[in-house]
Amino acid sequence: MSEGERLAQRLAEDFSLGTLKDFLFEKDFTEEEEEIFIDLRKEDLRKSVLSIKQIAYKKLEDIGNFKAYAIELKENITERSSKKRQFEIAKEILKATRLIAGLFVFYPQEGKSFRFSLVFTEPYGTRREYSPYKRYTYFVSPELPNKTFIKQVGGCEFKDLKEIKNAFSVQPLTKEFYKEIQTWFYHALETTKRKYSSPEEKRKKTLSALSQG
Repeated sequence: MSEGERLAQRLAEDFSLGTLKDFLFEKDFTEEEEEIFIDLRKEDLRKSVLSIKQIAYKKLEDIGNFKAYAIELKENITERSSKKRQFEIAKEILKATRLIAGLFVFYPQEGKSFRFSLVFTEPYGTRREYSPYKRYTYFVSPELPNKTFIKQVGGCEFKDLKEIKNAFSVQPLTKEFYKEIQTWFYHALETTKRKYSSPEEKRKKTLSALSQG
C-alpha cells in the first residue's frame, strides 16, 4: 500500500480536518485554511450549511488553480441523501471563485461519514457545462470497506484534471472486474471444448448414458 493509499484509508476510518489536510499535504497541496462566505441564493442551501472553508490549493498542469473546500453541514450524510443539494453548493462556490474545478468535502456536524466530490466545468459550444452531479463523487464511511476510494483517490497524484477525473471514475476497476470474468469464461469454454472435443464424441457419450439408464 502506497503512502497516499494509507492516508486515504486513515481519512476514511477517522475523518477530521486534520486527517484531510494530511492527505492533501501528501498530494503536494499547500495548506491555506480560510473560512469563506458565499452568497448561497437558494434558501435550502443556506439552511443546510454551517461553514465553508478553503483548506488547501494547488496548481494543476492543465487548468492552473485548483482548490479544496471543506463544507460542514447541519444535516447527516448518507449514501443517498442530499447529493444534488451538495452539488449545488459546490457549483455556487465555483461560480463565486471563478474556478474551473474544485475538490469539495462535505461532512456533518457530528459523525465520521463524508462525501468527497470533484466538480468541474467543461466548454460546450459557447458556454460551459457542469459535470454530472451523480458522478465524480464518493460517499465514504468508517462502516464501509471504501476499497475503491482508497485505491483510486489514494493512488491519484492530483497532477492534472484528467488524472483526477480518472480517480473519481470506477471504470478502471470495472474493466479489471470484466477482465477477470472474461478470463473465467474462456477457461470454462476451453474446458467444455476439451470435454466434448467433437459433436460425434458428444453424441456417443449421450447414447452411452441413455443405454445405461
